[in-house]
Amino acid sequence: MPDASESDQSAARPPKVFICYAKEDAFAVRKLFERLQAAGADPWFDLHSLTLGDLWENEIEAALPSADVFVVCLSPRFAGSGERQREVRLALKVAERREPGKGGFIIPFIVEPCELPTWCKPLHAGADLSKPTSFDQLISAIEQHTTTELVPPDPDARRVKYLIAGLALPGGADRIRAAEALGGIGPTAADAVPALIDALRDDDSAVREYAASALGRMGPAAKEAVPAIAENLKDGADGARLMAAIALSEIGPVAANAVPALAETLKGEELALCRKAADALAQIGPAAVPTLTEALKYPHSDSRALAAHALGRIGPNAAHAVPALVEALGDEASATRFAAAYALGRIGPAAAAAVPALIEALNDKEKGVRDRAGEALGQIGRDT
Repeated sequence: MPDASESDQSAARPPKVFICYAKEDAFAVRKLFERLQAAGADPWFDLHSLTLGDLWENEIEAALPSADVFVVCLSPRFAGSGERQREVRLALKVAERREPGKGGFIIPFIVEPCELPTWCKPLHAGADLSKPTSFDQLISAIEQHTTTELVPPDPDARRVKYLIAGLALPGGADRIRAAEALGGIGPTAADAVPALIDALRDDDSAVREYAASALGRMGPAAKEAVPAIAENLKDGADGARLMAAIALSEIGPVAANAVPALAETLKGEELALCRKAADALAQIGPAAVPTLTEALKYPHSDSRALAAHALGRIGPNAAHAVPALVEALGDEASATRFAAAYALGRIGPAAAAAVPALIEALNDKEKGVRDRAGEALGQIGRDT
């Protein structure tokens, strides 16, 4: 039995994969070889691994027993005679010398559906033998049988894996760069969401800010992170709070669980943060309408105006807010009256009950409010 140090060394090196195939399948198998290389394995493929002048039989006899796994590429063309059958016999002997009762050395890979050879029938070749084996299935099998972890062949997936590790580096600048790069990849970096959630609690406020930014750029794929992002709306650092609100806006309707936290943020006195909170509520949409309606009575006039404007951005789906918006047309702050008229116009015909109040608003002391009320009347009456 290998000692612990030998096991560690085995896990640290790329798994050696011997590829056995019918020569007629060389084109498909070459692609498999290239993908295994890209995934971080060390595949042995005769068309690549043999050099002019090599004693090929000796090379095979040396490479096969030292392999970690023997991938046999099955197709209707594999059953014929040839060197591949000699390789199978050698692989079966190698498998016999492995730990008794433990498979995993010989891995069937169906290139094209076919009748399984007799020697292969004791081996699990997949749940549906009428379909080719997927590359992901092969990678999973190699990882399981060699206790190694391969890198997915997709370039973005490969980067994501290393960038996730970068989020745990000791240097704050390194963690920031990793979060920024994950944001640049966008939704396809969704595997990094759990690590970015952890980064939202980083001691460095800049890391928290960039982590929120990355999650926002992933959009709905970052839904799992919504509670943690919402918690950062109470962060002690201005940038981290602001970026949390922006992220929730970018995640959109699936961030509905953040509505209560955004409502509290909208009550605050930081205008920039209030604007972003209102923007997020508008992007969340109908689920935020009751909260925005209530916000029309908040103490700060900026909050009331932002709430009214957000309801307008939601449009006809904010029709339940019409009575509160009519009341807001009489607000002491002209910005709120202006935003209320805007919202009623955007709601359109569903705001017909607001027509008398809008007609009265045509006499408002502020020209902007009068103009906006006139536009709203036109929008409401256009389709009625």
